[in-house]
Amino acid sequence: MLSRRQRIPSIDLKKERGRIVGRSSYFLVTARENGLPHPRFAVIVGARVAKQAVRRHALKRRAAHVIGRLDVPPRDIVLTVLPAASTLSAEQFRDELRKLFPHPQGSRTKN
Repeated sequence: MLSRRQRIPSIDLKKERGRIVGRSSYFLVTARENGLPHPRFAVIVGARVAKQAVRRHALKRRAAHVIGRLDVPPRDIVLTVLPAASTLSAEQFRDELRKLFPHPQGSRTKN
């Protein structure tokens, strides 16, 4: 779960779109400067990804768990989960997501 400090308020999501910084068959990542000393995140899982809300929320929680522990620069980062991601196992989901966020030199993900 992302802390309140780590989440992008919905009103800020509507202001402007960020640049695409990562893309795979399973995820799309956009980012923009936020002017804060810490990164903020948003996870979008549409109804096309999973028809049942329970499944969409599970995917969103899984994604938030991974990205909330990454060491990334202070930006607003929006992760859009694509339909193919619903077929991944938990390990595959985590690994594919981590591939989109290269580690800055000398840093590692938090456990």
